[in-house]
Amino acid sequence: MSNRNLNYHLGPAVLESDPGPSQSPDSGGDSGQPPAHSLHPGAVLWQQVRLGLFAAYDVAYMIYHLKSAPLIWWYGWRKREAEMNDLVYRKARIWGQMIMAHFGCEVEVIGAEHLPQGGPLVVWCNHQSYYDIPLLVAFLGRPAGFVIKRELIRVPILAYWMKRIHCRVLDREDPRSASHSFGRWSKELAAGDRCLVIFPEGTRTRHPHGIIGPFRRGSLRLAESQGIPILPVSIDGTRYLANPRALAATRGGGRVVRIKIGPPRRTGGMSAPEAKRFVGSLRAAIVANWESIRVTWPGSAPAGNGGDRADGSISGRAS
Repeated sequence: MSNRNLNYHLGPAVLESDPGPSQSPDSGGDSGQPPAHSLHPGAVLWQQVRLGLFAAYDVAYMIYHLKSAPLIWWYGWRKREAEMNDLVYRKARIWGQMIMAHFGCEVEVIGAEHLPQGGPLVVWCNHQSYYDIPLLVAFLGRPAGFVIKRELIRVPILAYWMKRIHCRVLDREDPRSASHSFGRWSKELAAGDRCLVIFPEGTRTRHPHGIIGPFRRGSLRLAESQGIPILPVSIDGTRYLANPRALAATRGGGRVVRIKIGPPRRTGGMSAPEAKRFVGSLRAAIVANWESIRVTWPGSAPAGNGGDRADGSISGRAS
């Protein structure tokens, strides 16, 4: 089956799905915008202010939609889980679309035919920014929860919605507790029809070019203990959404974010050496797909600088 590419052209008021061929990997940086050194400091400052205002609007949106909480509770009390999940997913999907629309992003999804629409599933994805979550909520193509760090549930309104989309909280400071949690969550996934996204790097990449870091082998337990398939997903472009200079340089367009979905991998019954090779192979696939969709926004460092190896190290190419 050939790849099916989905292009979503998102503006402040219109959400439009436009199937068509994807652009070349470098097309995101060719928007005719001024170079970074010509940006007026006021333009960059305004983008910083806008980021702050939008964060406040984001919280206000979540508070506003608490009006659905009684209906969500009622569905849960009546054991009407399918209707409850559908309502929550629609709210979450609109939230994710709204965020991408606010930034005026063109979202491209490549390999959508690889996504299983039923059965338990674990998604492994590289992690560039906070905006990875709303991007995947809106455009992965299937309801999904996330393995999140404990700090996120300290915000009550965020904790409410994260719980509603079946997120799981991981204590990164206690590896033994994390291993136990993975085993328990794996059983819950296997007994249902849910999808859970985990970022196996364990944190957002700090590299300016979005280089993918080493994967934590413990992440495999979430799928392997119950033989749940793992779907490799690669994303690029969200790292620019918190960069005021990149946002200032692309006010007229050129904001491209890409998702590439690879074929799912079977798990289960692996020895320790086999598990180590499996993690390395899956990471290599995610890195290769990421390399094929990399974008460069004006006002940022070229995406072609820096390299990556299967072991997580960075090559010595000059920047």
